[in-house]
Amino acid sequence: MEGGLADWDPDAGRARDVWVFQAGCIRAFAATWVVRGFAPTTISAYTSLLPRVLAHFDRPVWQIEPAHVDAMLHTLLRAGRSAGTRRRYLDMLRAFHTFVRLRYASEIRALYGTAVGDPLDRFNRLRHVRDEPAHRLPPTAERLTAFLAHARARLATVSDYPAAARDYALWRTCTTARRG
Repeated sequence: MEGGLADWDPDAGRARDVWVFQAGCIRAFAATWVVRGFAPTTISAYTSLLPRVLAHFDRPVWQIEPAHVDAMLHTLLRAGRSAGTRRRYLDMLRAFHTFVRLRYASEIRALYGTAVGDPLDRFNRLRHVRDEPAHRLPPTAERLTAFLAHARARLATVSDYPAAARDYALWRTCTTARRG
């Protein structure tokens, strides 16, 4: 088949072992890193991460569903993995799944009778596993007044008066709009 794994002989009448097929997809995916000019250390990091990601699933990548991704993220969270690690797992899963879907969806449908969906939905996207932003309260009115007084006093000593005056005017406008 065009776009298929070149090292397999076509046998449309018999479904191939899913794990052998996936292993071929992994090799083809890794070959794209070489062709795209990734450094050997990057390729090594990717080739060690992908099996760790796929080990969370008891099915080939094209059969993974959103609930399976959620379970993987939950497992990583309970194991104390950082948000950055969870993000890398999702990024790798997304990249490999997209590669398989774009390159092999028709072959997978022909061999296994399965459509390749997308296990990454809006509920398990990166925004749910990013590092928690610091929860900062807006400055108090007193703090804003003190800041603007400092900025106004600084105008007398700055070397670039037009830029400092512009900044001061912008800060005043923003804080006035905030209070209003």
